[in-house]
Amino acid sequence: NRAAAFIICAIFFSAGPVSGSDDMAQSVADELAELKSDRAEVYRQNAREKIVDMGAKAVPHLAQYLSDDNEDLSGSILDIIGEINDPGSASLVLRFMDQTASVELLCDSIKILGNLKHAGAVPKLVSTLNDSPETLLFAKDIQNVALATIWALGEIGSKSAVPHLLQFAKSNNKVIYLTAVADALGKINDARSLPFLLDQLKHRDTSVRVNAAR
Repeated sequence: NRAAAFIICAIFFSAGPVSGSDDMAQSVADELAELKSDRAEVYRQNAREKIVDMGAKAVPHLAQYLSDDNEDLSGSILDIIGEINDPGSASLVLRFMDQTASVELLCDSIKILGNLKHAGAVPKLVSTLNDSPETLLFAKDIQNVALATIWALGEIGSKSAVPHLLQFAKSNNKVIYLTAVADALGKINDARSLPFLLDQLKHRDTSVRVNAAR
């Protein structure tokens, strides 16, 4: 009897985590089905809130649905991951950055990393800033990705990004870039940025001067 009880307990405890994971996966799948349905917005918003309430444990199950095949759904999933704001999601987001050919989804991923302030993302972000992904065919796309990346590097605040931001500004002196770089460098607050920021105080454009002065 004791041996039988031991076996039953072993089965119960070994099966528990798997069952819990399966339950979470099914719950996420059910709410995503509702989210991408044609039902009224109130139902879809309710599904979204339910997934957010599931928290960090839902993130790995959400990540498997990220795909360029359905950009609207993937955008909603990235929004949810961003709202959950779990540091553990950074590795999943970084991996998706290598997979997506969508400019919008790439920018959404970059913004999540900035909000997470994930220092481990800096090398990937610097690489994205220095070498635009081959999928970016249009100047506007390149600009949007660069601006998102500069913003994220500023939010993360790693001083290792400073030389790369300074070099980018030197090579790309459009007002929109100089404004973004000045803002990012101001947030990072590294002494190496001072000559650049002082120089931008003399710029003809007001937005550049304002951001450099902050």
